[in-house]
Amino acid sequence: MPLTKDVFNQIATHQPQTIITQLFTNSYASSIASGNLEFIYDTNALAFFVHPEFATVTQDLWVDMHTTFDRDYGKSIPYTADPFPAIGLLQKSTVIFAINTAQFYAFYVDLLTRPVPVEFKHDRDRHEED
Repeated sequence: MPLTKDVFNQIATHQPQTIITQLFTNSYASSIASGNLEFIYDTNALAFFVHPEFATVTQDLWVDMHTTFDRDYGKSIPYTADPFPAIGLLQKSTVIFAINTAQFYAFYVDLLTRPVPVEFKHDRDRHEED
């Protein structure tokens, strides 16, 4: 996901500022100002874990990874069927091809602008049930 200027501004201008919003602003301000495109990576996985409904196009695939130290190192190799069915080497993975960007960006801004220390709503709710 691209880190848009609008999303950056929502976090950078959030009041009151926290250490998280300050670190975020300092980390990306020069890139945003110069027009360089930054991307949001790991939060996508977190968002899908917490809100699987954000994913609008998914496919279950078997995914292997290049592990030889060459130009393809770390690249994924997707398969539509198990390429090694006799040994059970791989398992299906849900691969996301599209997400609801508006919902994701709202989630992202919310995470980065919460008061510090962060209070996780799900944890509080779970303890109340105990």
